Amino acid sequence: MKRCIVLLFVLCLFAAMAVAGDVSKKSDADIPPSDQFIKVEVMPECVKKVEPAYPAAAVKAGIEGDVYVQAYVDKTGKVLKANALKCSHKDVGFEEAAVKAAYGSEYKPATQGGDPVGVWVSYKVSFKLDDHKSPE
Repeated sequence: MKRCIVLLFVLCLFAAMAVAGDVSKKSDADIPPSDQFIKVEVMPECVKKVEPAYPAAAVKAGIEGDVYVQAYVDKTGKVLKANALKCSHKDVGFEEAAVKAAYGSEYKPATQGGDPVGVWVSYKVSFKLDDHKSPE
């Protein structure tokens, strides 16, 4: 009986930790629409830029291109949501690579009145074969 009570207590503890972890995460509902105006005095500054991997299919086909990425940078400087707005070549993996890299990037957050604020940023990612180093 004592073992059952201890086991039940441990299971309840793990369940409570799991629920607390889910509550702390931001959902898409917590992120403002990308077209919503957000007052900002200082825009975010990228402090860790992750370069996207050049898709193998694009390298093999000799394709270069550009992707316009939009990313929501939260109050801590983390990218919570990213998407490709426009891509010069579909179905070669540029969009996926650019969005994946966006999630790995980190920023000094935007500020308004000295306080950090979340804001959307947009930028272009260029895939150039001259910049790509082929594995040897």
